[in-house]
Amino acid sequence: MDWLRPSTVPAGITDTSVMNFVSHLSKTMVPSGLRSVLSALKHQALELFNIDLNAGSFCKVNQLLAAIEKASEHVPRAAKAFTEEQLSTAFTLFSDDGADLVHKIVGIIGSRSLGRISDYKSIACEDVHDNELRERFEIVIHKPVKQRGSKRHRDFEFFVTGNEERRLLKLYVSKIQAYEGQFIKNFNVKSGHYVQNMGIHGLNEIPKIFATRLNLPNPEKFSGQSWRRTGATIATNNGLSAPQLQAAGRWASNTAPNLYIEKSDVSRLQVAKTMELKLMPVDSTSPVQTSFTQDVTAAAPAIESKSSNSAETYKCVMLHEVLANHPDHFLWKSAPEHILKKAVNLMDSRGDFKR
Repeated sequence: MDWLRPSTVPAGITDTSVMNFVSHLSKTMVPSGLRSVLSALKHQALELFNIDLNAGSFCKVNQLLAAIEKASEHVPRAAKAFTEEQLSTAFTLFSDDGADLVHKIVGIIGSRSLGRISDYKSIACEDVHDNELRERFEIVIHKPVKQRGSKRHRDFEFFVTGNEERRLLKLYVSKIQAYEGQFIKNFNVKSGHYVQNMGIHGLNEIPKIFATRLNLPNPEKFSGQSWRRTGATIATNNGLSAPQLQAAGRWASNTAPNLYIEKSDVSRLQVAKTMELKLMPVDSTSPVQTSFTQDVTAAAPAIESKSSNSAETYKCVMLHEVLANHPDHFLWKSAPEHILKKAVNLMDSRGDFKR
Protein backbone atom coordinates (compact mmCIF):
# COMPACT_ATOMS: atom_id res chain seq x y z
CA MET A 1 0.00 0.00 0.00
CA ASP A 2 2.57 2.55 -1.17
CA TRP A 3 0.62 5.73 -1.77
CA LEU A 4 3.66 7.98 -1.85
CA ARG A 5 4.31 7.37 -5.54
CA PRO A 6 2.15 9.32 -8.00
CA SER A 7 1.04 6.16 -9.82
CA THR A 8 -0.20 4.49 -6.63
CA VAL A 9 -2.24 7.28 -5.01
CA PRO A 10 -5.91 6.40 -5.69
CA ALA A 11 -8.10 9.04 -7.31
CA GLY A 12 -11.06 8.16 -5.09
CA ILE A 13 -9.21 8.78 -1.83
CA THR A 14 -11.51 9.16 1.20
CA ASP A 15 -11.12 9.95 4.87
CA THR A 16 -11.82 6.30 5.74
CA SER A 17 -9.18 4.94 3.39
CA VAL A 18 -6.58 7.37 4.73
CA MET A 19 -7.43 6.45 8.33
CA ASN A 20 -7.08 2.76 7.50
CA PHE A 21 -3.74 3.52 5.86
CA VAL A 22 -2.47 5.41 8.96
CA SER A 23 -3.74 2.66 11.30
CA HIS A 24 -1.92 0.04 9.26
CA LEU A 25 1.39 1.95 9.34
CA SER A 26 1.10 2.69 13.08
CA LYS A 27 1.79 -1.00 13.80
CA THR A 28 5.38 -0.68 12.57
CA MET A 29 6.16 3.07 12.65
CA VAL A 30 6.67 5.62 15.41
CA PRO A 31 4.39 8.72 15.47
CA SER A 32 7.07 11.02 14.04
CA GLY A 33 7.45 8.70 11.05
CA LEU A 34 3.68 8.61 10.59
CA ARG A 35 3.58 12.39 10.45
CA SER A 36 6.24 12.43 7.74
CA VAL A 37 4.35 9.87 5.66
CA LEU A 38 1.06 11.72 6.11
CA SER A 39 2.70 14.98 5.11
CA ALA A 40 3.96 13.41 1.88
CA LEU A 41 0.54 11.91 1.22
CA LYS A 42 -1.14 15.31 1.67
CA HIS A 43 1.26 16.84 -0.81
CA GLN A 44 0.59 14.11 -3.41
CA ALA A 45 -3.19 14.28 -2.97
CA LEU A 46 -3.22 18.06 -3.39
CA GLU A 47 -0.89 18.03 -6.39
CA LEU A 48 -2.49 15.12 -8.28
CA PHE A 49 -6.18 15.36 -7.43
CA ASN A 50 -6.55 18.79 -5.79
CA ILE A 51 -7.76 17.09 -2.59
CA ASP A 52 -6.98 18.94 0.63
CA LEU A 53 -6.45 16.38 3.40
CA ASN A 54 -6.56 19.15 6.01
CA ALA A 55 -10.15 20.13 5.21
CA GLY A 56 -13.62 18.69 5.77
CA SER A 57 -13.97 15.13 7.01
CA PHE A 58 -10.23 14.55 6.55
CA CYS A 59 -9.72 16.35 9.89
CA LYS A 60 -10.51 12.97 11.45
CA VAL A 61 -7.14 11.76 10.18
CA ASN A 62 -5.31 14.34 12.27
CA GLN A 63 -7.43 13.39 15.29
CA LEU A 64 -6.51 9.73 14.77
CA LEU A 65 -2.83 10.59 14.54
CA ALA A 66 -3.06 12.67 17.73
CA ALA A 67 -4.67 9.72 19.53
CA ILE A 68 -1.90 7.39 18.32
CA GLU A 69 0.75 9.82 19.56
CA LYS A 70 -0.93 10.08 22.95
CA ALA A 71 -1.12 6.30 23.36
CA SER A 72 2.43 5.72 22.16
CA GLU A 73 5.25 5.20 24.66
CA HIS A 74 7.84 6.25 22.12
CA VAL A 75 9.94 9.20 23.27
CA PRO A 76 11.49 11.08 20.32
CA ARG A 77 15.24 11.54 20.62
CA ALA A 78 16.32 15.14 20.58
CA ALA A 79 19.77 15.82 19.17
CA LYS A 80 22.21 17.25 21.68
CA ALA A 81 23.58 20.75 21.23
CA PHE A 82 27.02 22.29 21.75
CA THR A 83 27.56 25.21 24.08
CA GLU A 84 29.25 28.35 22.79
CA GLU A 85 32.40 27.46 24.76
CA GLN A 86 32.47 23.92 23.37
CA LEU A 87 32.08 25.16 19.81
CA SER A 88 34.88 27.70 20.23
CA THR A 89 37.15 25.03 21.73
CA ALA A 90 36.36 22.59 18.93
CA PHE A 91 37.52 25.07 16.29
CA THR A 92 40.95 25.14 17.93
CA LEU A 93 41.17 21.33 17.68
CA PHE A 94 40.72 21.26 13.89
CA SER A 95 43.36 22.38 11.43
CA ASP A 96 42.80 24.85 8.58
CA ASP A 97 43.40 22.27 5.90
CA GLY A 98 42.03 19.05 4.45
CA ALA A 99 38.87 17.52 5.86
CA ASP A 100 39.24 19.56 9.06
CA LEU A 101 38.61 22.79 7.17
CA VAL A 102 35.34 21.60 5.64
CA HIS A 103 34.28 20.41 9.12
CA LYS A 104 34.76 23.97 10.35
CA ILE A 105 32.81 25.35 7.39
CA VAL A 106 29.88 23.03 8.12
CA GLY A 107 29.98 24.09 11.78
CA ILE A 108 29.88 27.77 10.81
CA ILE A 109 27.09 27.45 8.24
CA GLY A 110 25.07 24.96 10.28
CA SER A 111 25.04 26.97 13.50
CA ARG A 112 24.70 30.40 11.85
CA SER A 113 21.92 29.47 9.44
CA LEU A 114 19.76 27.77 12.12
CA GLY A 115 18.92 25.39 9.31
CA ARG A 116 18.41 21.71 8.74
CA ILE A 117 20.77 19.45 6.80
CA SER A 118 18.64 19.78 3.66
CA ASP A 119 18.96 23.57 3.95
CA TYR A 120 22.71 23.92 3.94
CA LYS A 121 23.15 21.00 1.56
CA SER A 122 21.14 23.03 -0.97
CA ILE A 123 23.54 26.00 -0.79
CA ALA A 124 25.29 26.44 -4.13
CA CYS A 125 28.59 28.23 -4.75
CA GLU A 126 26.73 31.05 -6.48
CA ASP A 127 24.67 31.57 -3.31
CA VAL A 128 27.72 32.55 -1.25
CA HIS A 129 28.86 36.15 -1.62
CA ASP A 130 31.73 37.85 0.19
CA ASN A 131 30.65 41.44 0.87
CA GLU A 132 33.99 43.08 1.64
CA LEU A 133 32.45 46.54 2.04
CA ARG A 134 30.15 45.45 4.86
CA GLU A 135 32.59 42.86 6.22
CA ARG A 136 30.30 39.87 6.02
CA PHE A 137 29.49 36.80 3.99
CA GLU A 138 25.95 36.77 2.57
CA ILE A 139 24.58 33.26 2.03
CA VAL A 140 21.23 32.35 0.48
CA ILE A 141 19.39 29.08 1.11
CA HIS A 142 17.18 28.12 -1.84
CA LYS A 143 14.25 25.76 -1.38
CA PRO A 144 13.26 23.27 -4.12
CA VAL A 145 11.03 24.77 -6.81
CA LYS A 146 8.06 22.56 -5.87
CA GLN A 147 8.13 23.95 -2.30
CA ARG A 148 8.41 27.63 -3.16
CA GLY A 149 5.55 29.98 -2.55
CA SER A 150 4.33 28.58 0.77
CA LYS A 151 4.85 30.31 4.09
CA ARG A 152 7.15 27.63 5.48
CA HIS A 153 9.22 27.07 2.34
CA ARG A 154 10.86 30.18 1.01
CA ASP A 155 14.34 31.37 0.13
CA PHE A 156 16.27 32.70 3.10
CA GLU A 157 19.42 34.79 3.43
CA PHE A 158 21.70 34.86 6.46
CA PHE A 159 24.99 36.61 7.24
CA VAL A 160 28.29 35.38 8.65
CA THR A 161 30.24 38.17 10.38
CA GLY A 162 33.16 37.50 12.74
CA ASN A 163 36.73 37.93 11.48
CA GLU A 164 37.83 34.33 12.09
CA GLU A 165 34.73 32.85 10.46
CA ARG A 166 35.15 35.08 7.39
CA ARG A 167 38.83 34.12 7.17
CA LEU A 168 37.94 30.41 7.17
CA LEU A 169 35.25 30.89 4.51
CA LYS A 170 37.67 32.81 2.27
CA LEU A 171 40.31 30.09 2.71
CA TYR A 172 37.80 27.37 1.85
CA VAL A 173 36.56 29.21 -1.26
CA SER A 174 40.13 29.61 -2.50
CA LYS A 175 40.65 25.83 -2.33
CA ILE A 176 37.55 24.78 -4.26
CA GLN A 177 38.89 23.51 -7.57
CA ALA A 178 35.76 24.23 -9.63
CA TYR A 179 33.66 26.95 -8.00
CA GLU A 180 30.30 25.61 -9.08
CA GLY A 181 27.57 23.28 -7.90
CA GLN A 182 27.08 22.52 -4.20
CA PHE A 183 29.10 24.73 -1.86
CA ILE A 184 29.89 22.10 0.78
CA LYS A 185 32.23 19.53 -0.77
CA ASN A 186 34.34 16.60 0.39
CA PHE A 187 38.11 16.92 0.46
CA ASN A 188 39.95 14.91 -2.19
CA VAL A 189 43.29 13.75 -0.77
CA LYS A 190 44.90 13.09 -4.18
CA SER A 191 44.11 16.47 -5.74
CA GLY A 192 44.26 18.45 -2.49
CA HIS A 193 41.04 20.24 -3.45
CA TYR A 194 37.38 20.15 -2.52
CA VAL A 195 35.64 18.48 -5.45
CA GLN A 196 32.83 16.03 -4.74
CA ASN A 197 29.55 17.22 -3.23
CA MET A 198 29.04 16.13 0.38
CA GLY A 199 25.91 14.04 0.95
CA ILE A 200 23.37 13.95 3.76
CA HIS A 201 25.16 11.10 5.53
CA GLY A 202 28.50 12.93 5.55
CA LEU A 203 26.90 16.13 6.84
CA ASN A 204 25.11 14.19 9.57
CA GLU A 205 28.38 12.64 10.80
CA ILE A 206 30.27 15.92 11.32
CA PRO A 207 28.64 16.84 14.69
CA LYS A 208 29.67 13.39 15.98
CA ILE A 209 33.25 14.17 14.90
CA PHE A 210 33.10 17.45 16.82
CA ALA A 211 31.78 15.68 19.93
CA THR A 212 34.49 13.02 19.68
CA ARG A 213 37.27 15.61 19.41
CA LEU A 214 35.85 17.35 22.50
CA ASN A 215 35.67 14.01 24.37
CA LEU A 216 31.98 14.60 25.09
CA PRO A 217 29.89 11.69 26.41
CA ASN A 218 27.58 9.89 23.97
CA PRO A 219 28.84 11.47 20.72
CA GLU A 220 26.30 9.34 18.83
CA LYS A 221 23.58 11.64 20.19
CA PHE A 222 24.92 14.51 18.08
CA SER A 223 23.52 14.77 14.55
CA GLY A 224 22.84 17.30 11.81
CA GLN A 225 20.01 18.75 13.91
CA SER A 226 22.60 19.63 16.57
CA TRP A 227 23.70 22.66 14.54
CA ARG A 228 20.17 24.10 14.54
CA ARG A 229 19.83 23.59 18.28
CA THR A 230 23.34 24.93 18.93
CA GLY A 231 22.70 28.12 16.95
CA ALA A 232 19.34 28.72 18.64
CA THR A 233 20.86 28.17 22.10
CA ILE A 234 23.77 30.55 21.46
CA ALA A 235 21.41 33.17 19.99
CA THR A 236 19.04 33.15 22.98
CA ASN A 237 21.90 33.16 25.49
CA ASN A 238 23.10 36.35 23.82
CA GLY A 239 19.72 38.07 24.12
CA LEU A 240 17.87 37.30 20.85
CA SER A 241 14.11 37.68 21.33
CA ALA A 242 11.51 34.99 20.50
CA PRO A 243 10.17 36.80 17.38
CA GLN A 244 13.72 37.32 16.07
CA LEU A 245 14.60 33.68 16.71
CA GLN A 246 11.41 32.48 15.03
CA ALA A 247 12.21 34.53 11.92
CA ALA A 248 15.85 33.41 11.85
CA GLY A 249 14.98 29.73 12.30
CA ARG A 250 11.94 29.85 9.97
CA TRP A 251 9.68 28.20 12.56
CA ALA A 252 6.00 28.20 11.60
CA SER A 253 4.89 28.84 15.20
CA ASN A 254 6.48 30.43 18.27
CA THR A 255 6.41 27.21 20.32
CA ALA A 256 10.00 26.12 19.69
CA PRO A 257 11.50 29.66 19.95
CA ASN A 258 9.72 30.21 23.27
CA LEU A 259 11.19 26.98 24.64
CA TYR A 260 14.70 28.16 23.74
CA ILE A 261 13.99 31.53 25.39
CA GLU A 262 12.74 29.85 28.58
CA LYS A 263 15.88 27.70 28.82
CA SER A 264 18.32 30.49 27.93
CA ASP A 265 20.87 31.84 30.41
CA VAL A 266 19.41 35.34 29.95
CA SER A 267 15.90 34.24 30.92
CA ARG A 268 17.01 32.15 33.89
CA LEU A 269 19.26 34.95 35.13
CA GLN A 270 16.35 37.40 34.98
CA VAL A 271 14.22 34.99 37.01
CA ALA A 272 17.01 34.56 39.55
CA LYS A 273 17.48 38.33 39.86
CA THR A 274 13.78 38.93 40.53
CA MET A 275 13.78 36.24 43.24
CA GLU A 276 16.88 37.37 45.12
CA LEU A 277 16.40 37.56 48.89
CA LYS A 278 17.54 40.81 50.45
CA LEU A 279 19.65 39.09 53.11
CA MET A 280 21.91 41.19 55.32
CA PRO A 281 25.42 39.74 55.50
CA VAL A 282 27.04 39.38 58.91
CA ASP A 283 30.37 41.07 58.47
CA SER A 284 32.37 44.03 59.75
CA THR A 285 30.43 46.48 57.60
CA SER A 286 26.91 45.45 58.65
CA PRO A 287 24.91 47.85 60.91
CA VAL A 288 24.83 45.34 63.76
CA GLN A 289 28.56 44.73 63.66
CA THR A 290 29.29 48.44 63.34
CA SER A 291 27.10 49.14 66.36
CA PHE A 292 28.83 46.29 68.21
CA THR A 293 32.24 47.79 67.53
CA GLN A 294 31.09 51.24 68.62
CA ASP A 295 29.65 49.85 71.85
CA VAL A 296 32.85 47.95 72.68
CA THR A 297 34.91 51.07 72.03
CA ALA A 298 32.62 53.15 74.21
CA ALA A 299 32.62 50.54 76.96
CA ALA A 300 36.41 50.15 77.02
CA PRO A 301 37.10 53.01 79.57
CA ALA A 302 34.40 51.69 81.87
CA ILE A 303 35.76 48.18 81.61
CA GLU A 304 39.30 49.36 82.29
CA SER A 305 38.09 51.32 85.29
CA LYS A 306 36.92 48.09 86.87
CA SER A 307 40.62 47.20 87.24
CA SER A 308 39.98 43.58 86.38
CA ASN A 309 43.05 41.38 86.53
CA SER A 310 41.30 38.40 84.97
CA ALA A 311 41.15 38.14 81.14
CA GLU A 312 38.06 36.00 81.48
CA THR A 313 36.33 38.60 83.65
CA TYR A 314 37.35 41.28 81.13
CA LYS A 315 35.67 39.33 78.33
CA CYS A 316 32.65 38.76 80.50
CA VAL A 317 32.23 42.44 81.29
CA MET A 318 32.72 43.44 77.65
CA LEU A 319 30.17 40.86 76.55
CA HIS A 320 27.76 42.12 79.18
CA GLU A 321 28.05 45.71 77.98
CA VAL A 322 27.24 44.70 74.40
CA LEU A 323 24.54 42.10 75.01
CA ALA A 324 22.65 44.39 77.30
CA ASN A 325 22.14 46.74 74.30
CA HIS A 326 21.73 44.01 71.65
CA PRO A 327 19.57 41.16 72.98
CA ASP A 328 19.35 39.58 69.49
CA HIS A 329 23.06 39.76 68.71
CA PHE A 330 24.73 36.70 67.20
CA LEU A 331 27.15 36.56 70.17
CA TRP A 332 24.35 35.09 72.27
CA LYS A 333 24.88 31.91 70.25
CA SER A 334 28.57 32.16 69.41
CA ALA A 335 30.09 33.19 72.77
CA PRO A 336 31.67 30.45 74.95
CA GLU A 337 29.09 29.04 77.35
CA HIS A 338 31.01 29.76 80.56
CA ILE A 339 31.69 33.36 79.48
CA LEU A 340 28.06 33.83 78.50
CA LYS A 341 26.89 32.40 81.83
CA LYS A 342 29.04 34.84 83.79
CA ALA A 343 27.81 37.73 81.64
CA VAL A 344 24.18 36.78 82.32
CA ASN A 345 24.87 36.52 86.05
CA LEU A 346 26.54 39.92 85.95
CA MET A 347 23.49 41.40 84.20
CA ASP A 348 21.21 39.82 86.80
CA SER A 349 23.22 41.26 89.63
CA ARG A 350 23.19 44.76 88.09
CA GLY A 351 19.55 44.64 87.09
CA ASP A 352 20.30 44.96 83.36
CA PHE A 353 18.46 43.30 80.50
CA LYS A 354 17.75 39.65 81.16
CA ARG A 355 18.08 37.20 78.27
